[in-house]
Amino acid sequence: DLTAPSDIQTGVIDAGTTGALTLTSGGSFLATSTQSAPNLRGGAIAIDTGDTNSPTTTGLTIESHDTLTVTGNGLAIDGSSLSATASGTGTITLQAPLTGTNAATITLTSSTGDVRVEQPISTDTGAIEITAAVDIDQAATGLLSTDSADITLIATTGNITMDVAASTMSTGGDVSYQAGDTITVGLINVGNANNVILSAGAAITDTSDSAADVVANLATITVAGSVTLDTEVTLIDITTSATGNVSIDETDDLTITQIITSDGSIDVNSGSSIDVVLVRSDTTGHAVDLTATSDIQTGVIDAGTTGALT
Repeated sequence: DLTAPSDIQTGVIDAGTTGALTLTSGGSFLATSTQSAPNLRGGAIAIDTGDTNSPTTTGLTIESHDTLTVTGNGLAIDGSSLSATASGTGTITLQAPLTGTNAATITLTSSTGDVRVEQPISTDTGAIEITAAVDIDQAATGLLSTDSADITLIATTGNITMDVAASTMSTGGDVSYQAGDTITVGLINVGNANNVILSAGAAITDTSDSAADVVANLATITVAGSVTLDTEVTLIDITTSATGNVSIDETDDLTITQIITSDGSIDVNSGSSIDVVLVRSDTTGHAVDLTATSDIQTGVIDAGTTGALT
């Protein structure tokens, strides 16, 4: 247990795999070692900082064999990387911001538990990667943002759940969410030049508000269940591999490169035009319903031999 009224600077602090490690700094927390060993290793690790006025420039590696909690004013990384892993009970809880500048990357991995993002994670040109063995929860205040890099979230066996007010934003990179179970989308916004990839072992759904959930050039969605989203995209590509309907409410012009359901209906509404390359429901009588306030141009629309086509 280390407590200081100002900054804490450290090379390596090693409490083994079971010893609790608590760092309380009235100022910043700075790593001063670039060696391969973790800067911080312990059982449960708790970091509380008073400010981030002095960002770490040598990178920071944290290895927890229990829970990892960051509170206070968070951690700042300048020009290197922050890598944090948790095993054992394995939950990572961010109750304070993580900030990366000068291409610093931020990687969080829980090999056995959850990751809870309750405060912002931001970089300028460095990638953000979050992996959880079970769930990833993104609170309303858990903004994920980068100026020109990719953001990747993977919940290996569980859910990715965004609060209705939660946002993930990249102005120059793609965003990928992959979940073994469901994905609930607040807002993922990559502008009109970048892409969003969503992949789920169950349903992909929105948070029931009327605002756009996905803003992108291309949204590619692969799901073993239903899809219900409000979009503001140029292109959309959806494939389902299990029972579930597809419902898309698009703000303006939409090109459907493909929507193919395994066992479900297809309902697409556009606030402007729809240009279809391929829309195909299964052959067991599920309907296809396309509605546009302007033109509908079609390549192939296939509702099978019994599905209603509107």
